Parts: sequence; structure tokens; C-alpha cells
Amino acid sequence: MTGGAVEPRTGHGGPSLELHPRADRIQIAMFGGVFAMFAALLAAGALGFTTLSGQLLDMQKQVGDLRTEMQQEIGGLRAEMHREFGEMRKEISDLTDRMTRVETLIETHLVPAADASGPAASP
Repeated sequence: MTGGAVEPRTGHGGPSLELHPRADRIQIAMFGGVFAMFAALLAAGALGFTTLSGQLLDMQKQVGDLRTEMQQEIGGLRAEMHREFGEMRKEISDLTDRMTRVETLIETHLVPAADASGPAASP
């Protein structure tokens, strides 16, 4: 090897062979970094939106299931209440019949005897 091949070139020979000067390369790198950060931000937002949408759909399904379950339970309670009201109506009807029979017995057996022995019966 010759000594000239090892020595660095120190002169300003001709025009630069680089397509872009150093300042332009730094600016392009900065814009590329900003673009990459913006793309990452959009991707994170899209991922978050997808996750939240999925959670909202799951919650909507759970609420629908709870609503169906509550409606079934309310329907069962209504049927039970109607059955109990029917039983109470029957009991009240039975009590009314008994009261009517008691009144009839009082009027037919006790009132005439009281009328006959009372002061109004002996003038």
C-alpha cells in the first residue's frame, strides 16, 4: 500500500456526491419520527376504540340478559300474586257466606225468642 491510500482526504475536491445536505437529512429524519409517532398514536387510539367497543357490546349483552331475567322473575311474581289474590278472594267469599249464615241463624232463632220474652211482647 502506498502512503496516499491510507491518508484521509482533506481537500475540497469537487461537488459533494450526497443527494441531500446534512441539514436536510436531519429534517427528513425529524419528519419521519413525527410521522411514526403520529402513526403510533393513531394505532393506539384505534386499538383503544376497538377494545372499548368490544367492552360496550359485552355490557350491552349483559344488560339485555339481566333485563330478560328480571322480566321472567317479575312475570313469575305476578302469577304468584294473582294466585294468592284468587285464594284470598275465595277465603273472603267463604267468610261472607259464613257471616250470612250466622246472620240468618241469629235472625231465625235468637231474635224471635228475644221478642217473645222481652217487654215489648207482653202488653
